[in-house]
Amino acid sequence: LYILSRNVISYSFSIFMLIYMSLRHFLYLLLSLHYGIGILIFFFFFFQAEDGIRDAQESRGLGDVYKRQVLPHPEECGGPEEFAKSVFELNEQDGAVSRERFVALAHLLFDLARSEGSGPDNDVKHMVRDFAGPFGDSEKIMEAAKEIVDKVSAEVVPFVAGEVFEWMDRDSSKGICKDEIDMAITACMSGPEAAFGMVFSAVDKDGNGSLSTEEMSDYFTNLIKMAGKCAHVVVNVFASTFKDDIADGVSGELFRELDANGDDFLDKEETHMMKDGLEMLKQQLAMADQMGPPADMIMGVLQREIKACKEAGDVCPDKFFALFEKLFYQNLATIKETASNPEMVPIPYEKIQPFVESAEEALKSGFAPNIRPITDAYFAILDANSDGIVQNSELMALMGIFDQDTSPEDSFNGMFAMVDSAGNGKISKDEGIAFIKKLFDFGVGCAKGGIDLYQVLIAAVAKTFIKFFLDGLADGEELTKEKFDEIAVAFAENGPEVLLAPMLE
Repeated sequence: LYILSRNVISYSFSIFMLIYMSLRHFLYLLLSLHYGIGILIFFFFFFQAEDGIRDAQESRGLGDVYKRQVLPHPEECGGPEEFAKSVFELNEQDGAVSRERFVALAHLLFDLARSEGSGPDNDVKHMVRDFAGPFGDSEKIMEAAKEIVDKVSAEVVPFVAGEVFEWMDRDSSKGICKDEIDMAITACMSGPEAAFGMVFSAVDKDGNGSLSTEEMSDYFTNLIKMAGKCAHVVVNVFASTFKDDIADGVSGELFRELDANGDDFLDKEETHMMKDGLEMLKQQLAMADQMGPPADMIMGVLQREIKACKEAGDVCPDKFFALFEKLFYQNLATIKETASNPEMVPIPYEKIQPFVESAEEALKSGFAPNIRPITDAYFAILDANSDGIVQNSELMALMGIFDQDTSPEDSFNGMFAMVDSAGNGKISKDEGIAFIKKLFDFGVGCAKGGIDLYQVLIAAVAKTFIKFFLDGLADGEELTKEKFDEIAVAFAENGPEVLLAPMLE
């Protein structure tokens, strides 16, 4: 809980890997064939539907789709050109297919793909099953997977269809004419170059044939926002569907393993292995000074936080957040100081300074709105009796684990008291379930806050990186179509490292 909530260790050791992975993430989103091929598949499905839609009699009752007169049946068409012509004639108005109509067709085609087993439902179902573990009911897993795909598709399909529409609508006439459809068919049949062209056109909003820092960072930010929306959908659906099942299941497992006398309560004797683990942890902490500079830095941070918590007294939710915020800013300063220490980071600070400063400002600006739900959930865990005040003894229940002045016995008693809300020296099944639900809420809060803070961080760093990117690969100029194609081919053949290497020279 402490490491997850404070992120001291992960921030200290991972901030530069985060920057590096952000660079990789950006390159993947901007140039990866996943995005280009995704749109390309959409086109082939749209224009060559005989490969993606089975005969109406084999389509599990989907023949009614064709009766709606928005799509011709593929077998009634001689080829993709004739199919596209029929689609156009069925959906045009005043000589063009509108954006709204095009997005509606995209939704229809996506639904057809799902019903034919070509959608993401099975992959999402496996993901949900992995998340839920042994406590996920099969029927609930299927329902959750369907809800996730429904909600994600409501975000993603219009986004992708809108980008495809803008690529096809060459004259920006607010509609796709027959000639533009013919050009799209020709482009799609030309191979992967069409995917690169679509990505370039989607980013080149002013249509001047080159990509500026603003265009690339704005487009990247939009992709991150879309990914964030989808991630929130997954977290929200999973939380609402499985919270009770997981709490009941985990609590049941714990009582089956630990309730030696079968009285449906856990006493301190039955949970003694926790005390043994705390003693081992204290011994390891005592040896931290032998582990070198990184461990020294981490222990310094821990001691500073322990001291601040001891001096905080009793805290309400607002005071708890203020304490958390104060420690966060102190730790951020420590990270920045570490970044400039050549013994800790073997990269000249001036090379990474713009990224560190962009990340610092983003984390500061995004902290309050995105972290408060996490601190509130953390507060609920510590506030065992739910009186709205965390006594200092409760505050130190977790911090005391890392305090050499706090004995393993005292740390054990503090942690036991977090679950024993009645204070009678034993934990009932109801108390166990309630505590696990608090942990679950804390995990959900961390996931949501992490998603939102990550979006703020990446959006801020993106512009700095893109300037770095253009300086390294385009001599500081805007990225032309020719250079873009060259980079895209290299990326497709060798991965993102081939692009990062010359920029880091």
